[in-house]
Amino acid sequence: MSFLRPEVAAGLRRWGESGALAVLALGLAWAGWRAGLRGGAVMPFVWGAGALLAAGLALTAFRRARLAREVAAPGVVTVTEWRIGYMGPVTGGYVDLPSLRRIDLAPGPGGTVWHLLDDSGRALSVPAAAAGAEALYDALAPLPGLDWPRALALLDTPPRRLVTLWEKPRLNLRRP
Repeated sequence: MSFLRPEVAAGLRRWGESGALAVLALGLAWAGWRAGLRGGAVMPFVWGAGALLAAGLALTAFRRARLAREVAAPGVVTVTEWRIGYMGPVTGGYVDLPSLRRIDLAPGPGGTVWHLLDDSGRALSVPAAAAGAEALYDALAPLPGLDWPRALALLDTPPRRLVTLWEKPRLNLRRP
């Protein structure tokens, strides 16, 4: 038996990690400020470094929580090392992160859909509302130039057409 309403419990599950890390960052910053008032020379920097680390982790958790949606689409998203997988009732497959060529967001029948295209031309379509889709943030975060604020905005208000979020940079091998 839970003492919390289901909506409150769901909100705590979604936003609890980022909230706890933000509180930790504020506490560490406060401890560093207090150590500085006491005349410490080293400890304010130690507490400050901890506060910056906790703030960075809070930002990452916040972005991951924004990707989390109510599970309304069938299927499960898995991320294992360098491989993103989706297993749905009709379609599914895997794409390796190093071979990823393009990332698109498009409207789908059940909401927004991620389209991941690899170098061989295979495409993996992943509903944004599938179970485990929030793991895509951690998997795709290392890609240089991926516009996360735009991606999050498109997830909040679904696009009307296909929108390309990222393309693998092309190498310019011509000599001058």
